[in-house]
Amino acid sequence: MIIIEICIGSSCYVRGAQNVVEFVQNIIKEEHWEEKVTVKGAFCMGLCSSGLGVKVNGEPVIGVSLADLDGKLRHVIQREVS
Repeated sequence: MIIIEICIGSSCYVRGAQNVVEFVQNIIKEEHWEEKVTVKGAFCMGLCSSGLGVKVNGEPVIGVSLADLDGKLRHVIQREVS
C-alpha cells in the first residue's frame, strides 16, 4: 500500500493544500488505484521552505506547488505503484 501524506498545517493550508488533496484523490480515481494508494493529512512536516508538504511512503516530494502538481506528483505516484 502506498501512503501519501499531505501537510494540512497552517502554512501549507494557506498555500493550497486542499487543492493537493483533491488533485491526488482525482488521480487515484482516474488511475483506479483505490486499492493501492491511501491519502492522509498530516501536520507540519518541516518542508515549508521547499513548497507544499507532501510525502510518498515517508519520502518527501520536494518543490510541490499548485502549478506543477500533475507533472510532479503523478510521476512519483506512478513510479511507486509500478
